[in-house]
Amino acid sequence: MEIEKLVKVGKELGFSGEELKAFIDVERIRLKEERDEARRIRAEEREEEHRLLIEAQEYKLKSKELEVKEIELKLVQKEQEIKEKEFKMKDGNVEVESSASEGEGDTKQGTDKKGNIYTKAPKLPKFEDGKDNMDAYLTRFERYADSRKWKKKSWALNLSTLLTGKGLTVYYSLSAEEADNYEVLKSALLKSYDLTEEGFRNKFNSSRPESKETASQFATRLTNYLQRWIDLSGDFKVI
Repeated sequence: MEIEKLVKVGKELGFSGEELKAFIDVERIRLKEERDEARRIRAEEREEEHRLLIEAQEYKLKSKELEVKEIELKLVQKEQEIKEKEFKMKDGNVEVESSASEGEGDTKQGTDKKGNIYTKAPKLPKFEDGKDNMDAYLTRFERYADSRKWKKKSWALNLSTLLTGKGLTVYYSLSAEEADNYEVLKSALLKSYDLTEEGFRNKFNSSRPESKETASQFATRLTNYLQRWIDLSGDFKVI
């Protein structure tokens, strides 16, 4: 059918004999290439539709996981608030949970209905985005956790209840396994606030004295940037 149409078109154009045959051959090749190109485009479109469908499904799944994490975190926060209220009513103090063995070294302790031992301690303030420095905040958190002899496996969960703003968003973005690992959570938080080896290197190289900052204060700030840069690179220490 296609050849018949080409013969008709070729004759209408005035071709005959070998010229007509050549015309038909060229047109058949051109038409085949057009069909091949059309099939290729349709295949790419189907592949793109399939990719977009998978991405949409993954996005929905990720959104669902974030919702579950948010609900779990709210439950943890609610439970913590209830415990705090119970101990405020009893002793007028906020008490932090620890195990019997971890409580050694503290002078005052209390026990809840389940037999868990609590150590009286000041409540850590929440991290305030735009006001607090994440690097300094994590250092204080770790020192506090060490002083209270918290088990390392509970650090990530305890820290999550103190995060707000971007820090809380970073926590939500991690998988359940990652969010439960303090070192992974810490690394993600530092990276999100540009508090990495590269970040401190840039701060050190680009820093200028701030308004009302003395020469001594500026020098101390630069030294801190340099020390953190070196600490994170793992090469050597500032003497």
